Amino acid sequence: MSGAAPERAEELMAQVRELLGHARELLQDPDPQNIDSSCSDLLSAFESLTNVQSVIAESGGKVRCSAESAAIVRNDVNVISRLLESAASFHSNLLHRMLEASRALEASRSSDANSVALAQNPGRAPLTLTI
Repeated sequence: MSGAAPERAEELMAQVRELLGHARELLQDPDPQNIDSSCSDLLSAFESLTNVQSVIAESGGKVRCSAESAAIVRNDVNVISRLLESAASFHSNLLHRMLEASRALEASRSSDANSVALAQNPGRAPLTLTI
């Protein structure tokens, strides 16, 4: 076993923690650009974590990461998961409201067009549309 393996594992875990921390900060304000950037950080963190697993496997399990590093990573992953769920819910609700507003605007425009058409033909009885 190389003497550098434990240091390499902790170095990689430090990268994972830094990337997750940055993703977590970005997701505090989940606009589309921040979500995109956080996804890049999460992908990089996943790659670094995969490298940690390789270092541990190559050592035959003799190399371990500190319990503190593992706890921080676990906590950050849990927080990021909740932040992503919240962002998804927010954006889903926003899209739903935008669709409702668009439909209401279209209905209003349609109603206004019908009113104009009826005003132009005051002598005729109003038309009733049944669908």
